[in-house]
Amino acid sequence: MVHAGIHMACDFPRLIGSDNESFHKYLGSDFGNVKPTYVDLVKGVEGVTGVLMVLLMVIAFVLASRWFRRNLVKLPWPLHRMTGFNAFWYSHHLFAILYVLLILHSQYLYLNHDWRQKTVR
Repeated sequence: MVHAGIHMACDFPRLIGSDNESFHKYLGSDFGNVKPTYVDLVKGVEGVTGVLMVLLMVIAFVLASRWFRRNLVKLPWPLHRMTGFNAFWYSHHLFAILYVLLILHSQYLYLNHDWRQKTVR
């Protein structure tokens, strides 16, 4: 969440607020010489996959907490099956989706063009 928060609260506004001369000199070729808006950055593949990864990790974290794992939370009728050890167990299957999103997220990076720079070293 810190990683995504820094992008959305610091990097994106800094990129959008840069003057046109600096943007075209340093980053113009990475964005097709068109200065993106905040919505453009969030709607891109990197933004959508990043937000989805954070949401999936939050869901897994909440369902792994003691309260949900031990069925201590009393939810209304249709939601009461979302607690307990089974929900905790099945939430870990979300990590398969998370890894696919992580691969997509890394393949569409803005500033790295060589595929060897897009992998973990």
